[in-house]
Amino acid sequence: MSEPTKEGAFLARLLGEWVLTGQDDEGKPYEGRETVRTLTGVWYLVEASVETSDGPMCTVITLGYEPDHQRVAGTFITDRMPLLWNYIGELDSEHDALHLHAEGPDFFHGGTTASYRDTIQFDGPDERRFVSQVLLPSGERNPFMNVRYRRD
Repeated sequence: MSEPTKEGAFLARLLGEWVLTGQDDEGKPYEGRETVRTLTGVWYLVEASVETSDGPMCTVITLGYEPDHQRVAGTFITDRMPLLWNYIGELDSEHDALHLHAEGPDFFHGGTTASYRDTIQFDGPDERRFVSQVLLPSGERNPFMNVRYRRD
């Protein structure tokens, strides 16, 4: 077993039951529940069930720290698309956040790929948010999803 890391400590703060709220891209509110558990403190499983205006949605995120590469790695899947997203991430200690980077289809400009950044940011011990941004051709990041969480 490896020595504890600041990345591992950050991920451990995610453990537990959470209630989430957000808005879809049309401004319609949604809510759901999320459970975060760990596989012996090495990998973290983030499972969410959300009720949206389009019906129920499930997502699963895996996260863990890879000491040999000195980075957080993970995946994201949802029942809304047949795609496995691969994350590479790093801590932003100044903002108490974890930035997760992924490449995937450009939903805003079809037929191409885009760079995405999902950020998990703590606003206190029992509150956090998840913000998704896409990198635009101009170099700016466009936020398109903002979900708030509170510990249940």
